[in-house]
Amino acid sequence: MSGRPDELIALDTLLARDAPYEEMRAAIDKALAKAEGSWWLPGVAQHWSVACVRFRRPLEECREVAELLRAEEQDPVDRATSLLGLCRLHPELARELLPEVDADLARAANGLAHLRALVAAALEGDDGEAP
Repeated sequence: MSGRPDELIALDTLLARDAPYEEMRAAIDKALAKAEGSWWLPGVAQHWSVACVRFRRPLEECREVAELLRAEEQDPVDRATSLLGLCRLHPELARELLPEVDADLARAANGLAHLRALVAAALEGDDGEAP
């Protein structure tokens, strides 16, 4: 057992074999219903985003998946990656979402820079506290 829910494995398989959108969307809807409130809901949203871009879905559907990603995907890099594909497809979404994406990535970069400084200090034996 891989630890990945069967629904995500099914979505991976459908994407890999270039399944038609109707089949993909049926599997997405099934996964969304089962994943509600679960740790793997962001993975379903990411798959849906890929399907929207691959099949050049209409703006309203892309906006729906963008809202799901914004609400459920906590990792700023994963969220940005999925949203960028949607934004490239629909410039209207780019105007709405990219300022927020940029701010999220800047916050993440600042947090990582701070953590790297703490790690560097720990490697040098400095715990960062005043004597």
